[in-house]
Amino acid sequence: MKRKKYLVVLWILTLLLTACASPSNPTNAPTLEAPTLAATHTPAPTQTPTSEPTPPTTAAKSCSRDDVQEALTNSPDGGIVLIPAGECDWGDAPAVTRQAGVWLKGAGKDQTIIKRSAPVFPLPYDGVACIPELYYDDNGNLQPVPCDGNPPPQQYLIVFDCANGKPVEVSDLTLIGNDDEQSELERIFDGDNGLGLLHGCVDFKIHDAAFNKFSNAGISVRDGGRGVIYQNEFFSNFKCQDEDTVVPRGDGTNWKFTEPIACLGYGVAVYGDDSWSATIQLGTPNAVFIEDNVFADNRHAIASNYGSNYVVRYNEIAHTERARNFGIVDAHGLSEYGHGSRSWEVYHNTLIDNSTTQWNTTGILMRGGDGVVFDNIIPSTFGWGIGLTTEADCDTAAEYPLEDQTRSAYIWGNHAPNADTLELPTIPFESYAPACLQEGRDFFMFKMPNYTPYIYPHPLRATPLF
Repeated sequence: MKRKKYLVVLWILTLLLTACASPSNPTNAPTLEAPTLAATHTPAPTQTPTSEPTPPTTAAKSCSRDDVQEALTNSPDGGIVLIPAGECDWGDAPAVTRQAGVWLKGAGKDQTIIKRSAPVFPLPYDGVACIPELYYDDNGNLQPVPCDGNPPPQQYLIVFDCANGKPVEVSDLTLIGNDDEQSELERIFDGDNGLGLLHGCVDFKIHDAAFNKFSNAGISVRDGGRGVIYQNEFFSNFKCQDEDTVVPRGDGTNWKFTEPIACLGYGVAVYGDDSWSATIQLGTPNAVFIEDNVFADNRHAIASNYGSNYVVRYNEIAHTERARNFGIVDAHGLSEYGHGSRSWEVYHNTLIDNSTTQWNTTGILMRGGDGVVFDNIIPSTFGWGIGLTTEADCDTAAEYPLEDQTRSAYIWGNHAPNADTLELPTIPFESYAPACLQEGRDFFMFKMPNYTPYIYPHPLRATPLF
């Protein structure tokens, strides 16, 4: 009996111990995850990424003058006009023209080649009875008047009229002038240009192209404006005949002019609208920017006039024997034809002397306006690396100041290449009109206070226009 009671007690104790050792969530039990509840609302549909609309494209049938004009005429504003690969001679045909608002694009700088092999206007000259007289053109250059009494026209291959305020872009082609195709007689009267941007083009881009062998200018920017010209080539835009130039007459005799004539030839010519601001603002986008280009054998790589504002930076610019007496970067002063250049910023360019008569090469030469010239590399063989002068003569202090002359120029940090064995401490600088241009008053050989260059590369280069 006692044994049965003992077993009952033992059984009860066993039950109690088992209950105490069995928690509600035993460590050896599998872990259960809460079920995922389906959302009670309808999920939003997947958004399809939107892309920018593709600009309408118009393809020219060929690179001929008429086909390119037709494509430009048919293209809507905001469109891209494509010129196929090929080499086309436009002869003496009129310029291709359009209002701004399109991108004219070739198949590549070495693929689409457009040239002019004829004088840009008829030559009504008989060589004997008609001898041209001389006149000064709008740029102040002495030119002969053809026998019909009309001055030579400013003739371009391609012209964009920006009076409508729309942007324009040109790229991926080569334009070649007629300089190799002319006689000396034809060259006297000729003044062909490559690309003309007229009436204040705003936010334009010209890039990945070449402009070579024009009598006047590869690119002419007229009537002010702002934009960027980058990654182009400008070779042998040069025309200058002096008093020794012999011109053959029809009867076998010769005649020549008695003073230099027709000295033109610019890679880029920047012309304002002939307004003149009392003050200037440097380091802003309100200028024509010329950056990351290659220039060689141009009379002026950059010329300027008529209240222009320009920036020349990060270019490679080479002078040659025939061009060495002309400023490689130029700014005009006031003349009887209008105001000179208003502002200039010239920095981080590499100048190269390819002349054979060294020590006489002219570098950066400013005849008017204000600005900065700094951190350029200029070989010491440039006899005049940087110079300031006046457009009109200034012989006495009583003549100071001349209208539109330089009154605020800052020049600093320019130096010779590392390989230059002469190791000159500074680049040759000269004030060619000391009565009107004095250090500490009109120019300063140190960094301009509070000046900051505009963003480089120019932001417009990465901004799609079309």
